[in-house]
Amino acid sequence: MKDDTKTTDNSKEAFIYLWRDSLNKKWYLGKHKGSPDDSYTHSSHSILKFKKEETPSYMKRKVLAFGTNEEICVLERRLLRTRIKKKHKWNQYHNKAIPRVKSNDWLETRIALSSLSDDDLARLFELASTKKRGNIYRIIIALSFYAGLKAYEIMDVQVTDIYDVNMKQAKPYIKIGEDSVPVNNLLKCEINKFIASIDIKKHKYVCMTQKKQVFTSQTLQGLFRTLYNELGIDNASSHTGRNTFISKLLNNNIRLDVIQKLARHKSIQQTARYLEMVDKKDLSDVLDLIWNV
Repeated sequence: MKDDTKTTDNSKEAFIYLWRDSLNKKWYLGKHKGSPDDSYTHSSHSILKFKKEETPSYMKRKVLAFGTNEEICVLERRLLRTRIKKKHKWNQYHNKAIPRVKSNDWLETRIALSSLSDDDLARLFELASTKKRGNIYRIIIALSFYAGLKAYEIMDVQVTDIYDVNMKQAKPYIKIGEDSVPVNNLLKCEINKFIASIDIKKHKYVCMTQKKQVFTSQTLQGLFRTLYNELGIDNASSHTGRNTFISKLLNNNIRLDVIQKLARHKSIQQTARYLEMVDKKDLSDVLDLIWNV
């Protein structure tokens, strides 16, 4: 990491910068197409605008890297994705979202399309918690990722499908049509939080608007798109939770016939298509399990 000093290297058209706001104890990571020597300071809407020659004493900038504008766009996104982790929380940054960027990396795009990382899922829950109806958003996310439910299945879930009113606890299974979906401990925790935040007598369905109308499938899909866009996560949809649910089972070497049952697929061939989401190095392990090697 190099300090912001004058440079005569004009061969690189853009750079990554990092501001340290010691007053608010926050950081801001950004990019700029130009030179560190020009008058540009930052593009954040959370930090007060100031001229370079009038930089407040509590603001210090470091230049992290130079490159072409395309390279810097990709690097900015990757740096934010790696920095925003449990030990370095999102709220320690003035950045509001990870920027969207086109990537030529087929594998990276495929992984993003298929599933979500644990860090991104944690950020998704954290973002949902900041919303006015965060309790409902969190249970929707939990049903998608922890139970692998589709959008139209989530909207049909009633409170009594997930919670035993007499026993006053989350049910061990969720009834979806003729199938039953097991409830793991993470989902149980979210169910209990959700139940504690609502009036059960007035909340028939899990997904209900303020006017007590049931969410439509389109509403749920729009909700996921909005949340993913705010986080700067590309190629994600309302199906990403289900993809993540299945890919985690595959990556933990669970047999295909078991995954078929948990995913409620009609055929094992339908389940096998998800093998594309597993790293090639894991495929032999999965095949060994199929043949009980």
